[in-house]
Amino acid sequence: MLAAAPTLAAGPATAPTWAQLAPQQKEYLAPLAADWDNMVPEQRQRWVMFSQKYPTLPKEAQDRIRVRMQRWAALAPDQRAEARRRWKEIQQLPLEQRKQLTQKWLEYDNLPTASKQRLRETPAPKKSQ
Repeated sequence: MLAAAPTLAAGPATAPTWAQLAPQQKEYLAPLAADWDNMVPEQRQRWVMFSQKYPTLPKEAQDRIRVRMQRWAALAPDQRAEARRRWKEIQQLPLEQRKQLTQKWLEYDNLPTASKQRLRETPAPKKSQ
């Protein structure tokens, strides 16, 4: 179905504009539409490759990814920069610490909405220097 999708064999410089995407790709990547043409070619290329895998994912995974794309698209540029900075920081941690963070995140993610809201409103403890 995505056979009409733009080819990426020529490299990142040929990453398609939003107008060049196939209708089904636009459907899958809709949360990114407003930012698409401002993304660097490498980002667009990764999303195009992802859009080819999207229909094979289980419905739950598709829903989760769509929500995450919507959340990302709603972030301001400075919030995205902070998220990228934190991700890079986490990638530098030892594997065991990353696993602990993942576990803590899963625990948080499973909390009821009201509990999450209370945690968000609670000031973070100050780091000792």
